[in-house]
Amino acid sequence: NITGKAMTQEVITAIVSALTDNDHDVRETACRALENIAGKAATQEVITALLNALRDENQYVRHAACRALGNIGDKAATQE
Repeated sequence: NITGKAMTQEVITAIVSALTDNDHDVRETACRALENIAGKAATQEVITALLNALRDENQYVRHAACRALGNIGDKAATQE
């Protein structure tokens, strides 16, 4: 479904944008959201944004980014 894919991409783009929010709770929640949709979020844009989040000043954001990357890695490795 092309419409569904476009909507999914819009949501992922919004979540990636939230990774640069001033509020650390928003950034952490964005990381957790990407962790939960890892299969759909395994793009270079998302991975780069999460790698940047590993350098966040907040430890909870860094931890959530690490978990998201781990989950994306698992999903990306099993996709053909």
